Amino acid sequence: MANQYDDILPPLSSEDKMLAGLCYPFWGVVPFFVLASSKREDPFLLFHSMQGLALGLLTTLVSVVGTLSLWITFS
Repeated sequence: MANQYDDILPPLSSEDKMLAGLCYPFWGVVPFFVLASSKREDPFLLFHSMQGLALGLLTTLVSVVGTLSLWITFS
């Protein structure tokens, strides 16, 4: 089924889609695998690995700061 973006986006394999999706829940492992492998040359995977890594680090930082602030406030 063709859509309006077929001429803009390169064809993606199911492996590329799977790796891009796994960059988010497994942000501590999969983005580093993508960045260390030859998949780094693919702009789609590079984008998702960097975004998954940034999102994972940001949520961890917000969780730690939130937990510490609540602990300090209520102790």
